[in-house]
Amino acid sequence: MVAETQKRLPALSQELRRNLDVTAEETYRDFFRSAGKRAPDVPIRSGYYIGFRIAERVGQGKTLAELARLGGRDLRARVDSVLAEWGALK
Repeated sequence: MVAETQKRLPALSQELRRNLDVTAEETYRDFFRSAGKRAPDVPIRSGYYIGFRIAERVGQGKTLAELARLGGRDLRARVDSVLAEWGALK
């Protein structure tokens, strides 16, 4: 899962960025489930890995307590920024 997700990170980041505010079940299913109908171009459970990597980036230089307090527009902007950066990778 990690290797496939890493290989497709630019495209997956663009997809997640387009759907950052979407709460539809199919978007969740594509990135977090391992069984059932899913988008064929999204590696199984890739959302967990991408989320972990985003937390690493957003959390750089912060204590765990500081990271836990992030939320709202500030956190959304930071996530969007990381996804934009990764989406621009070639």
